[in-house]
Amino acid sequence: MYGNRSPRKDFFNFSRGKFALRCEPDHEDAVKRTYQDKDNAEKVVFERRYDALTGRLTNIERVKRTMNKGQAPYWVFHFDDGGQEFTLSLPYSSGWAKMILLRMPNIDIKRPFTLEGCLFGEKDTAIMVKQEDNSNADEKTGNIRRYWIPKESKELPPMIPPGEGFGGSDKWDDTSQNQFLWEWIVKNVLPEITIVTQAVTQEPVKETPSIEETVKEPETSTEFEELQKSDEADDLPF
Repeated sequence: MYGNRSPRKDFFNFSRGKFALRCEPDHEDAVKRTYQDKDNAEKVVFERRYDALTGRLTNIERVKRTMNKGQAPYWVFHFDDGGQEFTLSLPYSSGWAKMILLRMPNIDIKRPFTLEGCLFGEKDTAIMVKQEDNSNADEKTGNIRRYWIPKESKELPPMIPPGEGFGGSDKWDDTSQNQFLWEWIVKNVLPEITIVTQAVTQEPVKETPSIEETVKEPETSTEFEELQKSDEADDLPF
């Protein structure tokens, strides 16, 4: 785990192959990062960066946030590491999110698992999913194998190539694919992690929200994070 212990929840994003947590400029592990806002003005943030995160999954949400360039949907994964709570936010149509979601049936969500960031060359990045004693892990990399493989899994809706479909978008359209994954999570993951959380914390079981109820109201952010290509458009070898 990233070794932090704080009474508040930590909020991570994924950038340049690392899990990034905003911090003060004077923190001993602070790394400076610059980006351009909606007016093309250069902005500076300071982050602590980590190679991996480990915890027990406690929730998955879909959240719409108001960014510098308009509203953007995100997947938000909630974790608990022995009392330290943290979240990881990933762009809704990103390959990063798919690297977790397409493996979800092969993950034992009753137990902690690790997300490990990878950087290939200067730009290509990935998130590997690892879990001790998981029979679905690749023998060489330790990465848990995908349960759904785009273009091969008949159950998983295909993405619509650029220029096709209604409106002729210039990007790959994964709307149906993401909706399928979300409905599977609502049916198979959220009820299970609710039961596990109750057993660990002794808190009352909360009713699992319906699919229609689980899109949160917009939040605000100071930065519009870049989107990654999906696994189907630019698949990595694991």
